[in-house]
Amino acid sequence: MRPEVRDAQLSLIISRQQDGGLGSDPVAYDIGEGLSAVLVVKAESRRRGGSHEAMTVAQHAAAQWGADPGALWQRALANMRQDKLNIRAFDTNVGVKMHVVNGTGWPAVGQALRVEEVLGTSLPNGAIVTLPTNNSFIALPIQSRQALNMIPFMVQTSRQLMKGDPAPMSDGVFWYSRGRLESMGVTLKSDQDFSMRFSGTFKQMLDSLPQG
Repeated sequence: MRPEVRDAQLSLIISRQQDGGLGSDPVAYDIGEGLSAVLVVKAESRRRGGSHEAMTVAQHAAAQWGADPGALWQRALANMRQDKLNIRAFDTNVGVKMHVVNGTGWPAVGQALRVEEVLGTSLPNGAIVTLPTNNSFIALPIQSRQALNMIPFMVQTSRQLMKGDPAPMSDGVFWYSRGRLESMGVTLKSDQDFSMRFSGTFKQMLDSLPQG
């Protein structure tokens, strides 16, 4: 495959680690909850219908190409602007809209790595994100601490979307910030109560937020 053809097919996916298939040295990182963000090359499937399949990009392959993995990652993000998405926005009681995003071709869950572009808005504090299926994600911009009140509802919505879906992902909750996802370590205790185990970076952001 010529480099220009290969680079045009670069994309990002979120993959369940239990499914395997990433190889020993993928260009990827662990986002928590048993999931990884992974650099892939799209490949036309030989299966009937011509759907796409993904081939993981290995670190050693990038080295053989003489390519910087970070540059390949950024090219993948740029390529993903061409993917067709269905974006629905729902009013909430915390003053910001909750967005549900689905793909109409290539699976959309990897688009959660570029939430700002997908939603068309600046997210200085990031967003709360769930990844219920291979073809969907839910995002809620963080403008105040009140955004945390939506976590139980987002988890419950994710669980509903996972039921019966052929490619369920996770009911975990993530923080999107500057092109990266990390687990917020959420455990739902009841319909309204939950606990979190989060990073120092998230705590620093949280401490800077207004209460209302």
